[in-house]
Amino acid sequence: MLKQSAEMAGGTFGIESEIGKGTWIHASFDLSRPLDAFLPWAVMGFVFCLLWFLGPAIASASGKRRGRLVKGGVIALLAVLAIFKYYNYSPLPTLLDGTVLARLPFPLGISFFTFAAISYLVDLSREKISPAKDPGALFVFLFFFGTIISGPICRAGQILPQLEVEHRFDRRRTVRALQLYGLGLWKKVAIADLLTLFIDVVYEDIPAQSGPMLVLGAAAFTLYL
Repeated sequence: MLKQSAEMAGGTFGIESEIGKGTWIHASFDLSRPLDAFLPWAVMGFVFCLLWFLGPAIASASGKRRGRLVKGGVIALLAVLAIFKYYNYSPLPTLLDGTVLARLPFPLGISFFTFAAISYLVDLSREKISPAKDPGALFVFLFFFGTIISGPICRAGQILPQLEVEHRFDRRRTVRALQLYGLGLWKKVAIADLLTLFIDVVYEDIPAQSGPMLVLGAAAFTLYL
């Protein structure tokens, strides 16, 4: 997805790996065209506004009207996603060569927040949640990319209530969180980083390894993950 976004924005993408040191991912984006800089933000604004105004309408409707509103919202979201994913592979860029529409940028994370928006509409239609009353909470739910690499798509019924409830500083929970963070850091430094030394030796020359070594290497890589 990052590669596709960079290339569609006229930039570059590359991955470099070095045994024992790690992997570097680099991407560049050419935002010299005003459309490339403006359009992704416009898409995010459209998705947010669609949900903000459509949510109360879905909640107050019933029967077939509610179903039509949900279907209309889902179709609109999928249409936006399809345009940005497939426009540059269609004949249109060739036909519009020399214009601002000769290439469309690919908003990073568009699939993520599109399906998050769909989950919001579905949960509303099933009355699992009420329409968001705090625009900030709705915005964070849609565009919180912290979960984008781990998945699955967060459901509105699970995340929105947590964002809308008032939170106060809790010393006990903070201490527990720091303990978990410290434990995770220790596991990485004391276990995972040491396992990589063995894993690199095994995977550097797989044909030269014996069966038991390959099994141990696979097991070590599993523990490393």
